[in-house]
Amino acid sequence: MTPKRGGHLRVATTQGSSTDSLDPIKLTSGHTNFLHYTIHGQLTEIDTNGQLQPLLAESFETGSDPSEWIFNLRKDVEFHDGKKLEAADVVASLARHRGEESASAMKSFMEEVVDITADGKHTVRMKLKSASVDFPVILSASSLSILPSNNGKIEKFNIGCGAYMLESFEPGQHSKLKKNPNFYRSDR
Repeated sequence: MTPKRGGHLRVATTQGSSTDSLDPIKLTSGHTNFLHYTIHGQLTEIDTNGQLQPLLAESFETGSDPSEWIFNLRKDVEFHDGKKLEAADVVASLARHRGEESASAMKSFMEEVVDITADGKHTVRMKLKSASVDFPVILSASSLSILPSNNGKIEKFNIGCGAYMLESFEPGQHSKLKKNPNFYRSDR
């Protein structure tokens, strides 16, 4: 049977709170976790078979050893506002989770990163303190969502590049989404 496109889907999630935020650093509930996976995107994902796959990255590989990771970004990804995904967005998004001032729950994982740099528009290089073959798995976390940057700063948390676009968000109450007509994956 061929799936029929269109219609509405209502999803009840747990743990919604009036203090919920769309900022991935402030991920506090099951509801916002769900939102981050639907409106945003991460460099990698764990597929339905439990295997690590590239998502916003087209591919990834180690450099000279597993203390250096190179992520080649997809060139067909567009944020909901029409901005194309670039390496600068990845650098700015992930850098927010590092440093003493960061309140991110992922801070301890991202402190393993010595340097994150853009190598052109579609390549990101990350140097770690020590070798880690599991590092790309960490980058699949919803709180490490990639957001559009503006001159190296992340200013919009309601804009992503996921399969759905946010129409409304009332913390602790509900969120309304609509299909992203420019989503880069035809298999979803």
